[in-house]
Amino acid sequence: MRSAGWMVAVVSLLWAGTAEAALTFGVVSPGVKVKPTDTPDLNPKAALKAARNEFESFQVVVRSDDGPVTGVSMRLSKPLSGPGELPSSALTLYRVGYHKVSHPSNVEGAAGPWPDPLIPDVDTYFGEKRNAFPFDVPEGETRAVWVDVLVPTDAKPGDYVGELEVSAGGALVGTVPIELHVGSFALPSTSSLASAFGMGWADPCLAHTGQVSCTTSWDEDMGNGLRALYLRSSLEHRFGISSTDYQPPFEGSAAYYEKYVLPYVNGTGESRLPGARLTAVELDGEDDDVAGWVQYAKDKGFFERLFYYPVDEPMNSGDWAKLVASASAAHAADPATRVIITS
Repeated sequence: MRSAGWMVAVVSLLWAGTAEAALTFGVVSPGVKVKPTDTPDLNPKAALKAARNEFESFQVVVRSDDGPVTGVSMRLSKPLSGPGELPSSALTLYRVGYHKVSHPSNVEGAAGPWPDPLIPDVDTYFGEKRNAFPFDVPEGETRAVWVDVLVPTDAKPGDYVGELEVSAGGALVGTVPIELHVGSFALPSTSSLASAFGMGWADPCLAHTGQVSCTTSWDEDMGNGLRALYLRSSLEHRFGISSTDYQPPFEGSAAYYEKYVLPYVNGTGESRLPGARLTAVELDGEDDDVAGWVQYAKDKGFFERLFYYPVDEPMNSGDWAKLVASASAAHAADPATRVIITS
């Protein structure tokens, strides 16, 4: 947030059958981790600056110090308007959830609830309503709502204003003004900094279903489709998952790869950042698969982004021998094939 002079908006509400409750609300920057017991300084408005095709974020914090408040909700009551009007879909609201830490991992951590999951009001992948709102604020505790603003690529430069509405129990509590300055330039959809984040081939299915194949019948569509959502998510956060495939694109799996994965390799996949594509693709397989991968990557136009990672942190003579053999196999397929080594 770019603002000075912190203020707090306090609204008292009379609840049927309860005592008077005071709900305090305001804005903090996205860099603040707001725990249930925190009382951060609050700004009465959100003031943002962004390029076109850029995400900017802020948090709306609510707190009750005089009795619990139930049924808290937020919505965009006035779309961002200025030289033009941004669509309501440009804003996504998330209720901030908490992960209970029992054992801190280091001295910088602490036991207790930490802000972590973001529960969307409307899911950005399927457009479905989720259970972010309403939520309750216990007496003496704080809650937060994360707000993402994505400036469209065709937004007109200039100053925009809008408004979020805060309600509780179906009654209006107050509003949060939003000010947005849109620059006269746009960010590219694909980051200029190449990245290669790993993801186990079975991890999405294991996380969502508890099975390595998503279903007992080994549902290739479900497994590949789930991985594709993670590839899309990484690109919308401007980094790339290089471990692309649920199954390598050989022996009957090319159709799945080309349906679910290749669009995010070549920049034609569904995304809120048009044209976003992966900056690195990991060759998944053994030495016998290298030649097939190299040829496939050349045919599909991503050979310059392909790399082989045959040994992780070689520690002994056997590891080094494996690395030499794998690198030789890669370079036999094409001397320009890239091999990565870590220490």
